[in-house]
Amino acid sequence: VLSIHNICEIGSYMGTKIGSWFSPTITADSIKLLNNEEHTSPIHIIVFKNGIIDLDSVFNKIEEGVSVLLMIPLMLGLNSICANYKEAIFDMFRSNLFCGIVGGKPNVSMYFIGYSERNLLCINPHDVKIYHEATDYETLNCCDMEFMDIDHMDPSMIFGFILKTKEDANELEDYIKNLSTLYEFPICIGK
Repeated sequence: VLSIHNICEIGSYMGTKIGSWFSPTITADSIKLLNNEEHTSPIHIIVFKNGIIDLDSVFNKIEEGVSVLLMIPLMLGLNSICANYKEAIFDMFRSNLFCGIVGGKPNVSMYFIGYSERNLLCINPHDVKIYHEATDYETLNCCDMEFMDIDHMDPSMIFGFILKTKEDANELEDYIKNLSTLYEFPICIGK
């Protein structure tokens, strides 16, 4: 369901031509539409385009018995990430609810899963493997980890959080409020 082909096809319906750059918003919306149409998915995706997390919509989905993936597409500068945001980005990886960043640099999209010093640890989602019906978990391991200096990252990215329970949503609310007291950052909780 969430193949590159399907994501590109949905994005083309939203006005982004296949082969051109997919903004974080188009990417997040495409993934959301594909996933949420698949009624068998145990995860419901909610996209907050303005950086304001509406916890009521999160609580409603959790009450329906599904986990929620929050996708927050943001532009954190014009040509590079504003210096004010960099420490907050590193801090997010300390939250057990944070599931990473989709971003990269022009024409190179990566999935960022951690950091070391000023570098973000990333996996290249374009490295594909041959599908085998019988799953051999040894072949699913990614051995090609890369690091990218945060100063080389494009400022356009998607932040992700996984919430499974109301307690997770409350923890996220406390975390985001604390984050905003420590750093200048454009994610906040709305009511």
